[in-house]
Amino acid sequence: MNREVAIVVLNWNNSQDTIECLESLTVMDYQNYVTIVVDNGSSDESIENFREFAKGNLKIESKFFPECEARRPIKIIEYDRDQIDRKDKIEKAAINGDKYENEQLILIRNECNYGFAEGNNIGIQFALDVVKPNYVLLLNSDTVVDRDFLSELVRVSVSVSRIGVVGPKVYYYHNPFQINAAGARMHYWSGFAVNIGIGQMDDNQFNEIQEVDCVHGSAMLIKASALEDLGLLDPDFFVLLEETEWCLRAKKAGYKIFFVPTARVYHKEGFSATRRCKFYYYSNRNRILLLKKHQKSLRKAVYGVSITLRTLAASIILSVKAEPTLAMCTLNGFFNGLRIKK
Repeated sequence: MNREVAIVVLNWNNSQDTIECLESLTVMDYQNYVTIVVDNGSSDESIENFREFAKGNLKIESKFFPECEARRPIKIIEYDRDQIDRKDKIEKAAINGDKYENEQLILIRNECNYGFAEGNNIGIQFALDVVKPNYVLLLNSDTVVDRDFLSELVRVSVSVSRIGVVGPKVYYYHNPFQINAAGARMHYWSGFAVNIGIGQMDDNQFNEIQEVDCVHGSAMLIKASALEDLGLLDPDFFVLLEETEWCLRAKKAGYKIFFVPTARVYHKEGFSATRRCKFYYYSNRNRILLLKKHQKSLRKAVYGVSITLRTLAASIILSVKAEPTLAMCTLNGFFNGLRIKK
């Protein structure tokens, strides 16, 4: 196959955003890629919508390309999990004519929701086994990319030795001049990677390529050789902080992680009441897992006390604000994180 980049986009009951993301990929100036959409057991009409998108039957509305005439139709190649597990037959089919390229869309249908980490892993493993790219791009379904986004990431990736990951400058979709992340720095005392420049209006203050601790999980270009060396995302994280954990693992192994300001992506953010509860649960649970996995002895104890106090304070504040459900999600996530062995 030898596509230089395999782009993995995970979908779960959100085909409208995913299709806008896919549309932005079709007009990139970079051509040496293949797109893999992993549907994580959606219960809505996502699968049929992807088929209609490939046929060119859907009108795509986006403020980022209102008059775009993308290539249509494109071929869609579908696999379910049983087929993915039979890699030998997939490889034979590919050799016999299913040529994976950017004019096509590979759709993997998972039978259930495996979570963000494992859902992406299924797409990553398929890419490594079958497509055999030089790089894997993990791209959130609620993003839109600039025309030269991927070419800029690849340009930097090949320019510095021992690069493992590069990430773009991330803007808010609904305010495209406001920065969501210009890379991130890990703060163990809070258990989170803090986005550099978050909330700031872009005044060219983050226009230099720089080495960072992590890149924003909405878009990260990873060398395939680094994935083969270090393994995939940790499925125990399910959702949230899984990209942070992988970046920390890469840094420990001597790989470099760079922020690339000339690559731009626009990210939607927002939570329903149900998603807010999951956010509070998994963010608190997973920062405990992160601490267990990447700190030892005295530092683990010191940072653990800090995170404990912050968790208790957050739950009290949420209770005072008459949000007891979120307070319970916070505490449940924290205590479940303590129970999981790492």
